[in-house]
Amino acid sequence: MYHKAMLSRVTLNITLIFILLFASAMHASASRLVILLDSSGWMTDEEVNGYSKLDFASRELGKFLERNRGTFDDVKINFYDGESCNDPVRNEFKVNEARKNALRVIDDASKEVVIKKSLGDAIKGLNADSDKVLYISGRKACKADPCVKYRMLRARGKTAQFHILGFMLPDLESMEKLKCLASQSNGAYYGAAKATDFKKALNKVEEKVAYNMEIKVLGPTGDEIREYMQTRYGYLWGARIFKSGDEILLDSTHNFPAQFHLPAGIYDVKLKYGNAERILKNLRVKAGMRLNETVSFAKGSVVVKVFGAGKQAFGKKRERQKPQWWCEIYSTSSGEKVDVTETFPPEIDLFSGKYDIKIHFLGQEKWLRGVEVQEDKTLTLEVKFK
Repeated sequence: MYHKAMLSRVTLNITLIFILLFASAMHASASRLVILLDSSGWMTDEEVNGYSKLDFASRELGKFLERNRGTFDDVKINFYDGESCNDPVRNEFKVNEARKNALRVIDDASKEVVIKKSLGDAIKGLNADSDKVLYISGRKACKADPCVKYRMLRARGKTAQFHILGFMLPDLESMEKLKCLASQSNGAYYGAAKATDFKKALNKVEEKVAYNMEIKVLGPTGDEIREYMQTRYGYLWGARIFKSGDEILLDSTHNFPAQFHLPAGIYDVKLKYGNAERILKNLRVKAGMRLNETVSFAKGSVVVKVFGAGKQAFGKKRERQKPQWWCEIYSTSSGEKVDVTETFPPEIDLFSGKYDIKIHFLGQEKWLRGVEVQEDKTLTLEVKFK
C-alpha cells in the first residue's frame, strides 16, 4: 500500500518506541500501521555512523516497510512536537523535509502524513481496535510521562500494547519511564546503545508488528474468540504451527486471533478449542502478502439409540455401584476422550468434526467409527446388541 522508496535523509535525533494495538473481533480484518514520529528539538543533535539518529533510523524504517510490503492495509505517519521543557529548538525545515520524504513511502492516494503539536494530539486519532502503531520518540524525560498518556488511552477503551525500543537514550530517567510504559501495557522494552543493537531490536519488534499469517477462530456461538483463556488445567485454546509435513514445532500462541510472522513457505497449523481440534494443512505464505484464514468451532449433536434383545435401553443401569452400560466419545484425529455418559440414549453436543463412539452394553462393546458431526445438525444413530 506504499511505494518502494525508503524514507530519505532527515536529521532528527531518535528513540524508537513501538506500540502494538491488537486487532479486535470486529475490525481484525483491517491492519493499519500508524507511525508516531517525535520531531521535537531533542531529535536534531546526536549522530550515529555519520548520520543523524533519525536519518539512520528512517533508513532502517524504509527497509522495514519494504520487507513487509503488503502486510498492512494502510500506512499513516504522524509527526509530533513535544511539550516545552527547555527543549532544543527544532529545525522546522528538516521536519517539513522529513514529511515530504515520508509521503513517498506510503500510498500517494492516502496522503496521510501530518504534523501534530504534541504526542497527545498524535494519539487522539488512533483506533485501538484495528491499528498497529510504531511510536518513535527521542525526548529526554520531562513532564510528559508516557505512563500517564497510556492511562489516558486506556480510560478511552484503547488498551494498546507498547513494544519499546530505546535508541541511545540520554538519561536513566527516560529509560525508566519507557520501561514503565512497556510494563503497564504488557509489552516489552528493547534497549539499543548502538546501531547494530538498533537493527537487532527492530527485527524482534517486527515479529510482533508485521505478522503475515492471521487465523480467526469462531466459537460455538459463531462469535470470534479474542485474547486467551487459562484454567487450572491449562489454556482453553491455542494454535501451533509446523512446517508442512513435519512434526517439529516452529511457533505457538494462546492468543486468538492467532498471528504469526513467518518466512515464505508452506505450513500446517493445529488449532485447539477445549477438547476440539482443527488442522489446517498446506497453508502457503508468500513474500509481501498476508494470509487470512477463519476456523469455526460450532457445535452439532449426536443421538445414539441402543437396543438389546430388540428393546431400546433408557436411563441408567447400575449393579453394586458399577454401570452396566455407558458411552465414550473420542476425537478421531487425536484419539483424545472428549465425553462420556451413562444415560441412554446418549444425546451429546459436540464441536463439528469426526468422532469415534464406543458403546458398552451389559458386557458387550461396539464402535461407531468416523462419525461426522455437522454444525447445527443432529445426527441419530442406532446400535443393536444381542
